[in-house]
Amino acid sequence: STSSVVQTSLNLIKNIAGFGGLCLPAGIERLSDSGLSSNEALGLGVALLLLFGLLNAWSFLLIGAACVQTGTETYSAAVTATVGPQMARLVTLSSIFICATAAVGCLVVISATLTDVLAFALQTPFEALPRRGLQLLVVLLVLLPLCRLPSLKPLAPASLFGVLGTAATALCIVVRLLDGSYAAEGAYFEDVRWTPAFSAGAAGLATRLPSSYGLAFFLSLLSQAYLAHQNAPLLLLESTADPGGGGTFAPFRRATLLAFGASCVLFL
Repeated sequence: STSSVVQTSLNLIKNIAGFGGLCLPAGIERLSDSGLSSNEALGLGVALLLLFGLLNAWSFLLIGAACVQTGTETYSAAVTATVGPQMARLVTLSSIFICATAAVGCLVVISATLTDVLAFALQTPFEALPRRGLQLLVVLLVLLPLCRLPSLKPLAPASLFGVLGTAATALCIVVRLLDGSYAAEGAYFEDVRWTPAFSAGAAGLATRLPSSYGLAFFLSLLSQAYLAHQNAPLLLLESTADPGGGGTFAPFRRATLLAFGASCVLFL
């Protein structure tokens, strides 16, 4: 089955802009640990975020171009055709590890959300619910069926719902920022378990660079935020061919640029 540019973009946006969008603010806060002011930490964080988005979009397109030029349809086949079978084994193992850690991240987010919803619906303390059992339920009923799907096209409606959910979360964050709910005198300040400690900083340039720990922490989040490259061959294969000629790569390129651009906006 084939997917339109919009369907491909939605699938890719959901693949990119998941829980990373909720973790990046904590990474930006860590940049201020060694003396950067709030504006300086935010400026550096935004610059790195846009740079990583550009580099990841470019490398994503390169994978698609490699598949077109080598006539391959999978990530491992493209790597084998370009760098040889020995290096392909290493890349395959690395991809398996990355996908496994992403699956664990999805499991944690989905099961934690499900536990919160059930605790609210049943009027039961969060700690009283069987979280291990709920995690196993998520694996069997959500993650396993998703991993067995032969195509990403059926996920387009769910991807749209997920993207809207991420956008709604970002909107709520902005609203709470503007109304001061989590400020020192805000209604929810006492409910915050961990409060960022942005430094006022000195006027002009910061007197010190970000700490190596804070920078490494933020870069580790960025390295995961745009990670979707294993799906590039599949999205290319499922893209609808351009009516004007040029095969599937032209629609794939448009969908990639649209998806990474929209993800950057959501992250910002």
